[in-house]
Amino acid sequence: MNILNNKKLCAHLSLYLATSIWGSSFIFTKVILLADVPPITTAGLRFFFSFILLYIYIAITKKTSLRVSFRELLNYAILGFLGVTIFYWSENVSLLYISTASSSLIRALVPALTLIMSFFVFGEKVTFTKLAGLIIAFIGSMVIILDSANFNSLININVGYLYSFLATVTFALYSILTKVLTNNKNPLKVIFYGFVFGTLFLIPLGISEYSKLYSITITLNLILGFLYLIVFCSILSFFFWSWGLKFIDAGIASTYMNNVPLVTMVLGTLFLGEYLSGYLIIGGIFILSGIYLSSIKSKESERAPC
Repeated sequence: MNILNNKKLCAHLSLYLATSIWGSSFIFTKVILLADVPPITTAGLRFFFSFILLYIYIAITKKTSLRVSFRELLNYAILGFLGVTIFYWSENVSLLYISTASSSLIRALVPALTLIMSFFVFGEKVTFTKLAGLIIAFIGSMVIILDSANFNSLININVGYLYSFLATVTFALYSILTKVLTNNKNPLKVIFYGFVFGTLFLIPLGISEYSKLYSITITLNLILGFLYLIVFCSILSFFFWSWGLKFIDAGIASTYMNNVPLVTMVLGTLFLGEYLSGYLIIGGIFILSGIYLSSIKSKESERAPC
């Protein structure tokens, strides 16, 4: 019993570490962007070296076969295009215009959007509590966005929020398609090929940034920032999350995602000097409360296998 309790405690810690790392990724990405590294180049370098390190790990452990059929390759190409190319392109561009806290809070809407898409794709039941949570979360996002528009003109909404919403919708769609297309395939294989195709699709997009590369000054901080994104945010966080899910119910684990924007807000304030407006705080409370409500499961669903 003590061994089981210790494993569960370590699993909770593992989930906390994974979401904390994801929260910090906004900060390191912003720092790299502020060093004049273009957004597509940032994503491309991150995932190019990530899939190389992941390939080395797979080759050494020999626990995962990378053999796939042509149809599987097409599926992985779709997932890589959505989950890496479009998602990280739009998220990185959003960070050029809005704060890390705002971007992370908008991204916190992913579970809510996934729930809506699951209703239409899988016919999953949406309870009154979940519906109320969705409404509250979206009200929170509107509060954050309208803060930049000063409630006078919707035309003046910061374009960064549009990119952030595109990233959020894309990742929700990616989550749904992952469930449909991978058919319980090895998650390590899914991640690997997602990195490969995501990087390949970023290459033609990155051509437009070629002229900007000459203005980049390579510093130790820039190198360390990329290493953190590659090793911790792209690889280790995945292992922490996957290991934690072995011992913790997926419904409970999903509540840890609320930790992401909280970590981002704290680190953004401490290290980037970002200002937390009243609208941002109120909107954040609405979003996190709404996501929590929408993630509550009935007793029957809690007994169902993950």
